[in-house]
Amino acid sequence: MAKPGELAGLIAELFGAEVPTVRAQARELRDHDYMAKEKGGRGSGSMTARDAAHLLVAAAGTNSVRKSVDVIHRPGQFISRAGKWKLAFLPIPEMIELPSNHTLIDAVEALIRAGIDGTLQEEANKVSGAAVDLVHDLAPDTQIEVSLVGPMPSAAIKIGLLTRGEHGEPIEDTDAQELHRYGGIERRGNLSGIDIATRDELEIDLRSEFRFTHRSIMRIARLLDGAV
Repeated sequence: MAKPGELAGLIAELFGAEVPTVRAQARELRDHDYMAKEKGGRGSGSMTARDAAHLLVAAAGTNSVRKSVDVIHRPGQFISRAGKWKLAFLPIPEMIELPSNHTLIDAVEALIRAGIDGTLQEEANKVSGAAVDLVHDLAPDTQIEVSLVGPMPSAAIKIGLLTRGEHGEPIEDTDAQELHRYGGIERRGNLSGIDIATRDELEIDLRSEFRFTHRSIMRIARLLDGAV
């Protein structure tokens, strides 16, 4: 298992971010009980897949230390609008087992666990008929993409397969693709379940979208599993 500093360093590398900024984000999440405190002693890592999901989404959503908690703790909790994952074309158990009201963090955690457990790699190998490199191959047959949109936050996860054109060029297979959008939704008439834009968010005249893929998920899974 990895320590917070190691996890922050890896995410900074993956995102081309400043290491001190991501480390400060990790401390901010820790101070609000979204990451475990680092344990002392040689080799005593403390990060879980849940901790990693929190920092990964926070770092993808903002480079502001102060706003790190806001990214992952919206009133609507980033609940899936599509319900349960089916993934008939790529049966990743950790994703299929998620409940219909799972959140974005639940899904990212499940993907990281699938990387640690080896099920993500196993299913990707089956699709390709051979071992694939989900870290270095820029266009493997298995594609996972996590998107965060601001300033009024919403998110999406797309999992799909690629086919190959006449000359081997990668083409999205629209018949083997599943998209889940995440955002606040009304539940049982409770308005607290809806994400309403803050005044500051409404005033911002710039739309941003940030994405990370299976490459980041697999690198983090390997770090947590001690394989890096």
